[in-house]
Amino acid sequence: MVQELEQFYLSTPEAIPVFFRTYTCSGDRVISKELCSLLNEKVCSTLGDKLYLLRKYAPELSKIDPFTEKITNSLEHYANGIIFERLEYGSLRVNSADRTLSLSLEIVVKMAEAVPKRFSSDRPQQWLRMACLVFLLHEVSHIAQKLAEYEDVQRMKEVDVRIGRERIGELDLRSDYLVVHTLSLFLMFHDERAYNHRKYIRWFYELWCGVCRAMLDVFPNDGREDKQQRIFGYLLMSKLIRDAHLSNYPLEFNGELWPVWNPSLDGLSIYSQGEPFISGCPVDSALMKQILEDISTSNYGRALPKIDELWKCLPRR
Repeated sequence: MVQELEQFYLSTPEAIPVFFRTYTCSGDRVISKELCSLLNEKVCSTLGDKLYLLRKYAPELSKIDPFTEKITNSLEHYANGIIFERLEYGSLRVNSADRTLSLSLEIVVKMAEAVPKRFSSDRPQQWLRMACLVFLLHEVSHIAQKLAEYEDVQRMKEVDVRIGRERIGELDLRSDYLVVHTLSLFLMFHDERAYNHRKYIRWFYELWCGVCRAMLDVFPNDGREDKQQRIFGYLLMSKLIRDAHLSNYPLEFNGELWPVWNPSLDGLSIYSQGEPFISGCPVDSALMKQILEDISTSNYGRALPKIDELWKCLPRR
């Protein structure tokens, strides 16, 4: 293993080690020296430090919200290193014996290309590092969902492909929320050492509407209904997060907002953590059709104000 792995520079002794696999077992080079340098200097230079601090503050974050343990407990267990490498399947591979986590190198490379484009004039490398942290913690959150292995996901689809895909999409959006929530608490606590709603909601807004929005460009949208549902939910949550940030109000939700619509597009329900958030409301089918068309063509900027318009017609809880 030592011959196959190279380690990123550790800025502090306490940082969790981060590696990249440069060669396959047969000796083939899988990552160029230029890419190694890019990842080392611009992506992972502070990743180990952030993970160390996240583990350090985990007890305090748990006092604010015990659900953060769904991420921090897994980080505590797999503390021997993060490995970026080419994976044959999926985005994450866990090694319980070595207590390491392997992440898809291809996805990190795509983020290194896509994320700075959205932050070209505002600290692009800082936001790229944050995107890598979001990606890592998203994959880590699947461990608590019992979806750590690629095969776990495939077994869900084997029973019923449509239902399996929809359920996985819902869990993915739930993970997105939990990761941004946990990171926002962490960054807030790092600055304040106590709960501060203004800073929490500002970080939540910047991570969700900035970093997570940039990451939509990394993962393809093929127009499948479960993909549309996830992006619809993400955009609806973006609207409510933006409103909470601008008004300094608490968020209206504490989990994912997962939309379900009927075939005629004139009825909509929204679920959060498996429970009804909005139940069976009539909606404008023409507006719904326009929203889904925009989502299918990755025109999220056009879809967002239409979702805002749709939301104004829905009953409040």
